[in-house]
Amino acid sequence: MPDFTIRTFEPGDLLEIAALLGEPADELQWRWSAPQFQAETDCWVAAAPNSRIVGVTYFTLKQRESRGWGGGRVHPDYRRLGIGRRLLAKAEAGLLARRPGVSEVPMLYHLAGDDLETAHLLLKHGYEPVRQSFSMHIDLDNRRDSPPQLPEGMALRPFNVERDWQAVYAADRAAFEANWGFDLITQEEWRHEHISRPDFDAGLWLLVYAEDAIAGFCLSYPGDGQVGHLDTMGVAAGWRRHGLGAALVSLSLHTFRRHGYAGVRLGVDAGNTVAFRLYRRLGLRIVSSGTVYRKILRNG
Repeated sequence: MPDFTIRTFEPGDLLEIAALLGEPADELQWRWSAPQFQAETDCWVAAAPNSRIVGVTYFTLKQRESRGWGGGRVHPDYRRLGIGRRLLAKAEAGLLARRPGVSEVPMLYHLAGDDLETAHLLLKHGYEPVRQSFSMHIDLDNRRDSPPQLPEGMALRPFNVERDWQAVYAADRAAFEANWGFDLITQEEWRHEHISRPDFDAGLWLLVYAEDAIAGFCLSYPGDGQVGHLDTMGVAAGWRRHGLGAALVSLSLHTFRRHGYAGVRLGVDAGNTVAFRLYRRLGLRIVSSGTVYRKILRNG
């Protein structure tokens, strides 16, 4: 069996890791420049004797919840050699080291439904499936129809970064604070996650106001340029059951259609039945599923 080396991340590894993960290098660099991520302590690679990187693992620490979200991949040609097990152990030990004095630290992994080998690895090492999600898609036609109408008393306003971002941050936090997996991220972390990303396009963000406050919002991104990504849709608690959610999604689809997109995708937690039914009613269909696995790590 080849002698693989497990070591911490080095800056020169980024391009090779991006290729292994199948991600654009600029997107990976953006994700790993997040305030809560420290690549030199939160990422490990497996190198073959010829120094080729054949595996990677990492975790993003959610400081205020003391939990980590893990990720990674082993190249298909190098699986079933114990690399995944060794990398997983490094990630778990690294997360515990980042939270000294905390007795129990959850580690979570979100896996696509077809990643059966990684799922088997996690199950074998004490992880349990705790949540399911769906990826949904809709094809867009070439209609040149009028924008959908908003409920009475509401108005659409363009998003201006410096004027509006803190208000959208507050509206986003309030809209999802009761949802499963809600993260208590800071303003700095939220701005990095939503605005500092390389594919940010303010023209795809929709804000709906009522009584001079945000009643609803829809945050979308270009995706691959042909299929757009509807990332987040939220409605303030006081304005639910007014048809605003359906109007926001319809407006987002209209915006993507107007910009020449062929389709739109989004992700939804399977437990959020209200949102899932809304998307189905508007014509989106499930194209894949994912599962969140969790293990409680213990210090000492």
